Amino acid sequence: MPGRRKTGAVPFLQVFILLAVIVFLLGSFSLQRSDYQYPPLPRSADVIVLGSGISGASAALSAAEAGVDVFYLYEDESDKGGFPAFSPAFWVSGAPAQQEAKLDYPAEIMAAAIYERTQETGNASLILSFSERSSLSLSWLEKKTGVPFTVFADAESNPGLLLPQRGEAAAFVNQALLAQVAVSAVEFSGSFQPVELLIENGRVQGLVVRSAAGEQLTIYARAIILADGGYGANMKLLAELADISEVTPRLEGGHHGTGLLLAMAAGAKTENLDSVTLLPVFLPAGVPVNQEVFSAAVVLNANGEIVAPGDNLAQTIIDAGGRLFIIHGSQTPQSERNFNQIKDVQSLASGLGLGLEKTTALVGELTAPYFVAVAASVALTPGGLVVDRQMRVLAADGAVEGLYAAGEIIAGLHGKKTISSLVFSEAITTGLLAGEQAAAWARR
Repeated sequence: MPGRRKTGAVPFLQVFILLAVIVFLLGSFSLQRSDYQYPPLPRSADVIVLGSGISGASAALSAAEAGVDVFYLYEDESDKGGFPAFSPAFWVSGAPAQQEAKLDYPAEIMAAAIYERTQETGNASLILSFSERSSLSLSWLEKKTGVPFTVFADAESNPGLLLPQRGEAAAFVNQALLAQVAVSAVEFSGSFQPVELLIENGRVQGLVVRSAAGEQLTIYARAIILADGGYGANMKLLAELADISEVTPRLEGGHHGTGLLLAMAAGAKTENLDSVTLLPVFLPAGVPVNQEVFSAAVVLNANGEIVAPGDNLAQTIIDAGGRLFIIHGSQTPQSERNFNQIKDVQSLASGLGLGLEKTTALVGELTAPYFVAVAASVALTPGGLVVDRQMRVLAADGAVEGLYAAGEIIAGLHGKKTISSLVFSEAITTGLLAGEQAAAWARR
């Protein structure tokens, strides 16, 4: 109609402008870089295991088999792999092999034998509890490794020591247990550094850790198991606590005293921390040294001086500067895998870092090829955290609720001197006990 205004274009233009503004704003915001970092979500587990080696793996597997959520924080030392400082025999009471051989070896007899070896400095109650549990622990180990322990190390002098039916325990036990951890429900990591036990009102709440990026986090847990070994790889602690130097850090990894220091900072009781047992070993494998290898050998210290090994071989090594070089000639062939063959005196002089003339004089009548081994001393630590029969860590006013320990970190089984034939079964048995008890506490 004439004179009527056209209004339809106005709303359309307004909508178009509004849409254009929205598109512009969305594009602008999408191109902006956001540096906002969301805080990490809290982590939690029923049980945290701070461990290494067979005691840590045993504790983690034991807790997981009890049906709880386990976080295994292990000391990652992939470059390690030396021989663990234990006898290859498992000390046990009431095992099927003993029963079949009609050897009467009850837990009370085993406990008495161990207590006597401690020269009555061990914890009699703890030793008896350990002995009573040993048969179940060996049965568990046999199932995990698939290797029965049925060979007597020395039935007359100690009917409690059983060797594996095939192979050497040190060659397969640790690998078998770690393989079980890898396929179990256990979450595990070696990328966190423990900082502090989180304990409130005498009860475990979790563990404060530091990530590889330096970020401090808290992993909450109902129970924590300390199973990372003693402090035989911590040169500072060895000097401070036991006045020991000129030793080689433990070769199998762990044993930095991490768990020990965490517990001590939380008020845990300790015992015999100044007691250290020195074990002479070959480098780099860590196999124990015996006196027989010195027969007809030329033995040198770190300065290239001739040494006469004494009865206390570990002390001889320390007095020699921490290393002994054992040299045999071709007339004394060495089947020991710990000896390296060197073809001539020139190569021997180069390897020892000595002059040709001096080396020739030192080896005397020995003829090439030469067989050379290096011996050092490592420290075993029989003392550590005071625990009860349930592997609970004790403080001045009783057990720290939810805190457990296993393996070489605990005190009481060895007294003041490490019993090497007990270390293997100690690691397995106390690890299993700690895992079971920690799981039971977490399920409360």
